[in-house]
Order: sequence, then C-alpha cells, then structure tokens
Amino acid sequence: MVALAAAGLVAGLAAAGWWLLPWALPLPADLGQPHRASLQWLDRDGRPLRLPLTDEVRRGLPVGPDSIPERVRLTTLIAEDRRFDHHGGIDLRATARAGRDAIRHGRVTSGASTISQQLVKLASPPAQRTPATKLREMLQARRLEMTRNKPDILAAYLNRLPYGNLMEGIDAASHGYFNKPPADLSWAEAALLAGLPQAPTRLNPWRDPQPAQARQRHILHQLHRHGWIDRATLDRALAEPLDLEPRRAGFAAPHAVDWLEQQHRAGAVGSGSLRTTIDRELQTRVEELVARTLAPLADRHVGQAAVVVIDNHHRQVLALAGSIDYHAAEGQLNGAWLSHPAGSALKPFTYALALERGLSPATIVPDLPVRFVTAEGVYQPENYHRRHHGPVTHAFALANSLNIPAVRVLDQIGGPDPLLTLLQQLGLGSLTEPAEHYGLGLTLGNGPVRLIELTNAYATLANLGRHQPWTLLAEAHPPEPDLHPADGASAAADRERATRPLHADTAYTIAAILSDPLARSPAFGTRSHLDLPFRAAVKTGTSTDYRDNWALGFTRDHTVGVWVGNFDRQPMRGVSGVTGAAPLLQAVFLALAERRPPAWLPRPESVVDLVIDPRTGRRIDPQGPLRPLMTMRLTCPSRSLPPPADAGDYDAQGRAWVDAAYSDWIAGAENWLGQTVRPGPPPVAGNADAAAADQPPPSSPRPQVLEPAEGAVLLLDPDLPGGGRRLLLRHSGDAQAAARWHSDTLAIRPPSPNRPAEAELVPGRHQIQLLDDQGQLLDRAWLEVRDR
Repeated sequence: MVALAAAGLVAGLAAAGWWLLPWALPLPADLGQPHRASLQWLDRDGRPLRLPLTDEVRRGLPVGPDSIPERVRLTTLIAEDRRFDHHGGIDLRATARAGRDAIRHGRVTSGASTISQQLVKLASPPAQRTPATKLREMLQARRLEMTRNKPDILAAYLNRLPYGNLMEGIDAASHGYFNKPPADLSWAEAALLAGLPQAPTRLNPWRDPQPAQARQRHILHQLHRHGWIDRATLDRALAEPLDLEPRRAGFAAPHAVDWLEQQHRAGAVGSGSLRTTIDRELQTRVEELVARTLAPLADRHVGQAAVVVIDNHHRQVLALAGSIDYHAAEGQLNGAWLSHPAGSALKPFTYALALERGLSPATIVPDLPVRFVTAEGVYQPENYHRRHHGPVTHAFALANSLNIPAVRVLDQIGGPDPLLTLLQQLGLGSLTEPAEHYGLGLTLGNGPVRLIELTNAYATLANLGRHQPWTLLAEAHPPEPDLHPADGASAAADRERATRPLHADTAYTIAAILSDPLARSPAFGTRSHLDLPFRAAVKTGTSTDYRDNWALGFTRDHTVGVWVGNFDRQPMRGVSGVTGAAPLLQAVFLALAERRPPAWLPRPESVVDLVIDPRTGRRIDPQGPLRPLMTMRLTCPSRSLPPPADAGDYDAQGRAWVDAAYSDWIAGAENWLGQTVRPGPPPVAGNADAAAADQPPPSSPRPQVLEPAEGAVLLLDPDLPGGGRRLLLRHSGDAQAAARWHSDTLAIRPPSPNRPAEAELVPGRHQIQLLDDQGQLLDRAWLEVRDR
C-alpha cells in the first residue's frame, strides 16, 4: 500500500508539474506582440531591392501558420525537433538521451531543447544560462503548448529564428540568401537555411560555404532516413549546385529606394515590407544603357544622366536611374528629382492649350521677327538656326520646335498664366513662382522642372488627357482630386476637369504631331535618334549653354523621360537634346520593345484626318476642284476644323495669298516657299487688272534697322548651333542696297547672296550700326544679350 501510495503521489506530483505548475509562470511578453517586419523595399515581384547596410536586424514578412511551405517545415523539424508534432513542449525521450550522454561523457554532447523551448528563449530577454533558466523555459514551453496549437508555435518560431548576417525569420533569410520567397525554395535551399540557426556565424555561407553545405547534406540524409523524402528527391537535392545571391545584390534601384526612405522618414509612407513598382530587370537594363550610351560623350563634358520609365495605365514608375553611377562621386544625387530648366520640352503644352481654346493644328502663325514689351525690357525670341519660316501652321511649328511661333501662340491665348496653371495641374510642382516671373519664356522652358514630374505630364498626353499622379508604391492609390463644394452634375464636372485637364482629341492631336517623322524633318532631318521602328511621340529640349538636355517620348503603354547634364550646372560642349538625351531615349524604347510589342494610342472618335494647304492653313477637299501647289495631311479635333479653301485664296498663277506682313520675308533669302506665295490682301473679286498686276513696291526711303529692334533683350537659346549666338541682321529697303553693318563690341559676318549679315552674340550691352557705302551712319540699334 505504501508503495502504491508513493507511486500515486509521484504520479500526482508529475501530473501537477506537467499540467498545473506551468501556469505559475507567465509567457514572455514578446510572444503576445505582433510580428513587426523591418522596413524593406521590394520590387514589383516581391524581391528585395535593398538589404540593410547597418547593424540593424532585418526581419522579413511574417509567415502565417497556414502558409508554412512544406519543405521549410520538414527541413526545420528534422534539423531542430523531429518529434515536434508528438510531444507537449518537452521531449522527454530526448531529454533522457541527453542526460544519459552527459553522464557517459562527462559533458553535454547533445541538446534536447524543443522548438517550443527555443521559441520561449528567443522571445525572452537575454539571461545567463543556468539550470534555473533552463527549468523556467521548460515550464513556459509547456504552458505555450497548452495555449497555442502546433502550427502557431512553428510559425512564431520561424519568424524569430536567426539565420545569420542580420537576417531574422525565414522570409528574410530566403530573400537574403536566395532572392526568392520561402514558398519557392528547393529542397536543397530549404535544407541549407534550416541548418544555419545552429551556428549562424560558423555556418555563414557567404564567408565559407563548405561548413554550411556539410550541415545541409546531413539534413537531407536525415530526411531520407526517416522517410520524409524519397531517394530520387535526395539525389536531386544533393546534386543541386549552391546558387547564393551575391552579398551586395540587395542594392537595386538605389535612387528610387533613397527617395522612398525619405518619404518614410517624413511619415508619408508606412513601415514593414513595402512593394514598389520597380521592375528589377528593366531597372538593371536601363542602368546599363545609361552607362553605355553616355560613355562616348564623356569628352564633351557630359557627366550625368537620369532616366524615368512610367507605365501609362497605372502611372507606376517601372525604372528610375538618377545618375550614371550611384557609387561614384555625386552619384547619390537624384537627377530624376532635381529640377532643371526644361527648354523646348514644355512647348507641346502651349499648343495643347491652343487646341483647348478652339485653335487648330492648321492655324497659321507668323514665324517672323517679333518684339514683346515686358517689365524687364523688350523681349525678342529667336529660332533654331536664327532663321524665319514665314507663315507656318501650329503643327509645323511644334514638330520643328520653332521658338518664335511658340511665344506668339502663348501670347495669343492669354500669356503665361494659363500655361502655368496647366503645368501645375499636370504635377510640375517645382514651378512655384507667379506667372509674371517666367513671362512668355515659360513656353521655351525657362522654369525649373523635375524629370519624373515632366515624364508623368507626357504620360497624361499618352493617356489622352487623363491625369493621374505617378507612384513608386505598388499598393498606392492616387488621392482623390480636390474639389470645390458642388452637387450632382457640377461635382462630376469638377472631378472631370481635375482628372482630365485636356480633352482626349487635344492630347491625341499633339501626340500625332510629335510622332510624325516627316513633319519634323525640316529641322531634325529624316534620320535622327528621334526615329524609331515603331510609332512613338518624341520631343527634345535644351537649356542655356547646353547645361541640360531633355528627351521625352511615349507609346500607348510607356512614357520615357531622359535628362542629360551635370549636377554642378557646368555646360556640356555642344551637346543638344537630339545628340545627348535622344540616343538614350531611343535605346530605352528599343529595350522596352524587346519585352513587349509597342502599340500606338487609341484613336478618339472626335479626331479627323485632313488635307490642308500649309501656306494658308485652309482645308482642301481632295475631291474638289482646287489643286493647290502644296498640301499636307493633319490630324485635327473635329470641333476645331479649319475653314475650307476657295479660289479666292490664290492668284491666277496658283500662288497663295498671304498677309502683307510677309512681304519682306518673301523678298528675302529665307523664303523657302519660293514663288508659291504672294503678299496680299487678295484683290477685290472681278478686278482682273489688279489680280494680274505684279508691280514692284515703291522705292524705299532711307534704310532703317529692322533687326535687332531698338532696346531688344535677346536670350541666348542653346538649341541653336554654335551655342545659339548668331543673329541675322535686317534693314528696310532693298536687301541688296549698298549698306553695311558695324559694331564695336560684336563680330559681324558680311552678307552672302543667299544669307543676310550675321552678328556673333555675346552677353552684354551692344550697339549695332547700319552704314552707307561712304561709312556714314544710316541707323543704329541698342540691344542687350543675356544667358537664358
């Protein structure tokens, strides 16, 4: 009876110790806290873009109890706790074995800690390893087993397990060592990771892979020995080569990640593992193209470049290269975010505004010398090559990036205010000054803009006028537009204006102009870096003294923006947007085409194709009786068709009547239309004598300086050859009259039979004199030359 009682007492004490005593100790507080992943940036496919570069521990995404991959589960159990599913937190058999071995060898030769015990240890504050500590952990492991199920315990363990190299948790280790999520690990990869927690420093595979591989092979053999994998699986796993991710591989898209981390520190984005929009393969390709394409320009003082690629449908940034080499001097500066003068890259938005105001791409604008009186003086824009093209359509002026027509059009539609408003609606946040600060030069890009914002503005054109903010976060949702209080249809109209600042037919018409190689051939030739083997809209720009090059373009699916220059604002040597940024734009578009066949924009129903006479801008009926000497095709919104041509637009020889203001241009050397135009106005109908008359104009009075205008302020345009420093000189009267030009401060090139005299411009205040053949002063003009 005594023995029976003693046995009962022992059994009761054992039961109390097994079932009741664990409740006397609380579980570690950390087990009650939600798992917090370290801040990490992932590409659009969930792969890390950057691993920690400091001593901060990196925690991956938590693995849930229902999402533990089978290979990870089995390799971890065979390595750490084979009987995990069959014990209650303390493996009595393993404990007895460990005790026996310790007595036999006089030291500890094998462990008996279960996964539950190890989890308690991982979740507890560091403590000295004493028998009391061990006993406490065992009791806490029992309580853990009585309060949580096995999958919960294993998931919590895997999320806290240290795998070395500052990686905590199976998700961090899987991405860090193999650049893949745990679910994609092979048996060999899972076995290698399962062995690391035993001794993370000694088994560091980046330092010496052999000890880690020996542990890996042991785990694989144990899996086969216990029947958890078959022989074929074992052989494949043993034969699989170790393919570790390079230690520095977690440093992709550095400028994008830097920008996101700045937003994180400012509280603009959340924490944890955040999926970005970056396409890692495209990012790598773009960075390679930047370095390769710009290398031949190094001797022309081209030091930096930036590229942005945007998915037009969701405005996600697929690639962002902020410099040529992030690790070089100044390489950490982000050229996609720094603001620079945009040059001619802003002109499309001026012509878009003109279309919104009811003008047409066939509208004629004079490309003739013009002066605008401003608060700072007389503003006189000049063109590429310092030439003038007479009467030109809006489409011709935009396609060939003419400056004078762009300024005239902006002045006609209300000046810089509406253009500044539109650009700000399109997200160009660096244009913070009032409109009068920029003046009419805003259309020529005298305001600083950011590449990423300007690229997104072009993406709005590609998206047929519908605007949406760009984003680097895959989960981001664009904010709702700010609306004034309104109800019903009024609210809908406000929302539409906020999200679609341009009509679809306006955006498509601008895109059609920018995608027409023939339309731009007078200025850029028939073969240039703007040409692609598929249809794409492209535009370039260059700022003062070749300090900045721009090239932007879009297809239906992608918009690409390129900036080329120097971060210290030093000028390049004669490198324009066509020769600097455009080759890189072309290379990126060709790389995109390899990944996905390019497509053109969907055509709105509200656009039509027209035939016009480019001398008058009037519509020609191909089936009608008129057969003008010159025609061209245009795409135009149906709401703003040009007027039809009639016989009164031409004289008896078929010459088009143009405004009398073109008289001097028609008689001069710049007339590229030849005898196809005649200064008007047209004669009164029925006056045959007037129609046939071709009397020379009356003799001119004393010649006067026409160009430059008195008091002109000339801004040097870097898009022009030779730095944009040539000014054509003109005077009234006979162009061949015996008169010559003189200046004490500017070099003058005498006229030739096909070209007027030219002055070589330099910054400063100058006087230009017109002298007769005896050297007597006929007229003079003061002008000021400034850098733009």
